[in-house]
Amino acid sequence: MGKPDSRAVNARRPLGHEFGRFLGAVAVSNLGDGIRLGALPLLALSLTDDARLVALVSAATMLPWLLSGPLGGAIVDRANRRRLMIGGPLGRALAVTLLVVMIASDSVTIWWVVALVFVLGLGEVIVDSSSQAAIP
Repeated sequence: MGKPDSRAVNARRPLGHEFGRFLGAVAVSNLGDGIRLGALPLLALSLTDDARLVALVSAATMLPWLLSGPLGGAIVDRANRRRLMIGGPLGRALAVTLLVVMIASDSVTIWWVVALVFVLGLGEVIVDSSSQAAIP
């Protein structure tokens, strides 16, 4: 009987509490992103009848990936990933809270929604890139 293979020993090791917390945070964040992808175009539809503006809200959701994807990757490579993964969702929560306050005060416009969707997308670029880079 020889010494066990180190790969087999590592394969049996549990992932740990930190990974469970990370997985839970990613699951909640992705659920929120899915709700956002459905809810904000519906909010835009309630603000305007112009299909182009509703389409602009939907386009602003993915535009940050196109415009800032490489820059976001460079930021993630040079910054503390853990801080980005904590600060990103907090910034996004602040932006959504601002939207809720604007809706409650009946002062929201379609342009605020477009700007908010773009800001949320920028946060998504940073947070998703950080979480993917943090795994290895």
